[in-house]
Amino acid sequence: NQVYINAKRAVVLMWADEVTEELAYFGDGARMVDVWGRVTPLQTVKVGGQLVQRVPIGPEPVFLIGCDPAVLAFRMSVELGSDRLDSPLGRKEVMKIAFTNPMRESLIGQVRVIPPRSWRVTPPKKSWRLLGGQDAEVDFQVVLSNTADIGEYEVEIQFALETNPPEIVSVYRKVRVGPVGIDMTIETRLLSDGRLRAELVINNKTTTPRLYDCFYFPPAGSFEQQQVAVPAGKEVRRGINFRDGAEMIGKRFRVRAVEQRNKRVMNYGVTITR
Repeated sequence: NQVYINAKRAVVLMWADEVTEELAYFGDGARMVDVWGRVTPLQTVKVGGQLVQRVPIGPEPVFLIGCDPAVLAFRMSVELGSDRLDSPLGRKEVMKIAFTNPMRESLIGQVRVIPPRSWRVTPPKKSWRLLGGQDAEVDFQVVLSNTADIGEYEVEIQFALETNPPEIVSVYRKVRVGPVGIDMTIETRLLSDGRLRAELVINNKTTTPRLYDCFYFPPAGSFEQQQVAVPAGKEVRRGINFRDGAEMIGKRFRVRAVEQRNKRVMNYGVTITR
């Protein structure tokens, strides 16, 4: 994506490899223009109690015109110190957030992280004051609960700006949870005899072999246990079958993998499909 800014308004060129949508506030006068010149007002919706604008994007570029340049410059300045949380569940990890005051005037505000339910972030918010053009970096402590899944999360970072009138600016950044070099997924399918086939896939991209105690939790019935050894640099698949698979379609299936060497836990959940 690219942004073109003048003193009064900004134009944003947006696209994505796959069809998705951007949720953000671009200013009261913002509109979308496609490559054919058709102008569409931006739909305003509430997300987490805050007004945002919904922008559908895909491989075909679209332009956002009439955007507030100060809001855009502020949003674009927000960066995470790292886009991965790699600590074992239950231990503290630091999340660093950097941002810039793009205006000439001083800017005062508060920032908070709105995390998934399985995370605990402290403190609840932090206050800051920046001169024009000044940078800031704030730290939050993040603890993942024992039920936190590995995978990618979109985390909301919310800024309350003490402007006139006061303004809320939310940005969304992707954060991946899980150990570096280890990927885990679950694939499910319904067999012809009515059983559910669940396959655990662990890809070990590190130079260290891993050994896991894996616990399978179907939507109903008792859990099953399996030991899975994953050589260094290899991908391993292990499957297990469950009765009454048709009754599980559309429900959640969970797996917990506990590494024997350091007792590190990886949780993963998937909705069962045919």
